[in-house]
Amino acid sequence: MKENKRNPRFFNNISHPDTDSRGIELNIQGLNVIPNLMFDHTRMQYTVAVGDLNPVSMQNFINADERSLHTLVLNNSANIGAKNFIFTKNYVFLDDTIVSNTKTIDAGKTAVYFGTITLGKMYLRTSVESTN
Repeated sequence: MKENKRNPRFFNNISHPDTDSRGIELNIQGLNVIPNLMFDHTRMQYTVAVGDLNPVSMQNFINADERSLHTLVLNNSANIGAKNFIFTKNYVFLDDTIVSNTKTIDAGKTAVYFGTITLGKMYLRTSVESTN
């Protein structure tokens, strides 16, 4: 007897991966940012406007999956002064020798971090893409 029915669990379209990578611009949220991670892998970028030196508060992220991968880009490359980003305790910067959740991005520089979420905290490392 010949089998002519396809297994319904078999992928219908294998050209599309089962995970998605999304780019999120964080600059439209102003000085109080709440990243919406959309339960997925993300590349978040905050681009500082020229002349904007006000500190930014990075609040706890929402809609996050455990063990999901994330990249955070703090782009101050077009600015003329340093910019401070203040993070909540849910962000852990693994490369810091001094535990501080304030990051200062120098004028003309970009800080890039990558990491994962474990037990409700985002653990971040500095990427080689960083110029800060």
